[in-house]
Amino acid sequence: MMRICVAGGSHVVALKQGWKSAAPSFPEVAADFFPASTNRIPELVAVEGALAPGNKRLEKSLAKGAEGRTAIAGDYDAYLVCGLRCSVHRAVGARRNVRDTGEDRRWPASESAWRDAVVAVLRDTPAAALIAKIGEIARVPVVLIAAPMPRDGDDLGRLSALRHRKQGEVVASVFHAACDAFAREFGAQYFPQPSDTLATPLTTSRGYATGGLHLTAGRDDDHAHMNADYGAAVLRDALQRLTGAR
Repeated sequence: MMRICVAGGSHVVALKQGWKSAAPSFPEVAADFFPASTNRIPELVAVEGALAPGNKRLEKSLAKGAEGRTAIAGDYDAYLVCGLRCSVHRAVGARRNVRDTGEDRRWPASESAWRDAVVAVLRDTPAAALIAKIGEIARVPVVLIAAPMPRDGDDLGRLSALRHRKQGEVVASVFHAACDAFAREFGAQYFPQPSDTLATPLTTSRGYATGGLHLTAGRDDDHAHMNADYGAAVLRDALQRLTGAR
């Protein structure tokens, strides 16, 4: 039996609910889910081979999302780290740090410079903190799963502007390359969002966003959180990769 831990912020809720339909395809896998407040995740501390909450607020957040469990054990066979500010919006924001000094100052001088700028931003996220802390208690595969691409059809500000200028594929390519480089730097692997859940390189199909799941009650205007069908698709993809390589 392979035991996996799925930990992160609010996006873990969709994966937790999606496991109900994905689990029958993986009878050899048992999964535990630890959704918690993104801001609190860095407050986990390594204690006797496990990650324990460093304060009562994180303990309460973990207990609420993880069915009473308040510590992440170090004996899982693999860890999936989800979201935690690892999102395509980081790529859009980092673009400002590497704009060309030539004719088109709105665009980075090179994709490699842009990728490196995104990696620098990702190093300062709760995702980086959690991956590093897992490394203190376990020497097993750790997988980074970024936050889902936002819901298709919504006004996404600068992201929509880039997409409408037909630069969406470039943005997505830079983001995925940065996530992969960041994960490798921290001794982890990066699994991109399954292609069959995407409407465009930068957006998730609306069918996966209907009834999006959050740590608290969902909102109709929430373009960031996806539903259980999305969670099931992500888990199937991740587990096929992990069990196939095992």
